[in-house]
Amino acid sequence: MIYIQNLQLGYSIKKWTIKLFFFLLPLFIFLVTIELILRNIPNDYSYKRKYLDENAEKIEVLFLGNSHVSYDINPAFIQLRSFKASHGSQTIDYDYMLIEKYSTRFKNLKYLVIPIDYFTLFTRFSDGWEENRIKNYNIYYGMHQGFKISYYFEILNNKFSANISRIIRFYTNSISHKYCKNLGNSFNDNYPIQKEMIDNGSFRAFVQHSINNKKFPQA
Repeated sequence: MIYIQNLQLGYSIKKWTIKLFFFLLPLFIFLVTIELILRNIPNDYSYKRKYLDENAEKIEVLFLGNSHVSYDINPAFIQLRSFKASHGSQTIDYDYMLIEKYSTRFKNLKYLVIPIDYFTLFTRFSDGWEENRIKNYNIYYGMHQGFKISYYFEILNNKFSANISRIIRFYTNSISHKYCKNLGNSFNDNYPIQKEMIDNGSFRAFVQHSINNKKFPQA
């Protein structure tokens, strides 16, 4: 009698598991599809990864670092073949990881430019409010940094509504997240109006330059 009951219980659990699987399968497929679509939207990280993959051997001057380099230096005015693998808030440990990733392919590299700011030697992504940038290096550069699941998925780094909005903007109006030119220098045609710049300046001053703030994120 006990044996029969165990068989029935096992059968019920198996049947329940199968039903749960088929119930969740469409949701899983939907989320995976959203993730793949988000990754397909062009951005600075995917563009620079592709450029380095295709042109690392030709680069003579490589710029790394944060937005101070991304926006303030134009490789087009440098006679040697130059490229900027810098990104907003990029910390020096990620500079090193990028060098290490392509070290065997920089056959003609003559100059490596790394900016040194007041925060360079003691800030890391994991210490600041821009921790979500780690996923950009894991997803688009193929790095494996950190153990949080959010470090490996686009869909987990924004509200679902924001992700859907990104998809709609790109596939209806071709609005991507690529804000760099061919040689990697950044631009933004949607630069904030004066009031927004003032508000943003006040915010940056507090979160990045105030001793009262416990975390010191990168600029």
